Amino acid sequence: MAARPLNDAPMPDRRFYLCSGEVADQTRRARLAALLQVHGDQLHGLVFICALNAREQEGLANAATTILDPAEDQLLFVDFGPETLNWTNGLAAIGKPWSPVIRSRIV
Repeated sequence: MAARPLNDAPMPDRRFYLCSGEVADQTRRARLAALLQVHGDQLHGLVFICALNAREQEGLANAATTILDPAEDQLLFVDFGPETLNWTNGLAAIGKPWSPVIRSRIV
C-alpha cells in the first residue's frame, strides 16, 4: 500500500478499506483521486484499496471533507478487515484482469 514504507511488514492495527468516491465536479474528483492515491492503490476510477490504522482513516476522512461538496459528492469507506487478510482471494474481474501493484525497493 502506498502509505506504508516498502520494507515494513503488515501491521495488526491496520485495516483494509475499500474507498469509493462519486464526485460531480472534475476538479474535486482529481483532488480526491490524488489524495486517495497517497493512501492506497487505485483499483478503478475513484475506487481505491487502502491499508489504514484508525488515526490514518480519520485523517483521510477529514482531508476528504475539505475537498468534497456534501450536497453533490460522496466517499464511502468499506472495512475489509485486518491488513494481514489476503482479500485478493475474494476478488474477481470480468474483462481486463486486475492484479495488485507489486512494490519493490530499487537501490
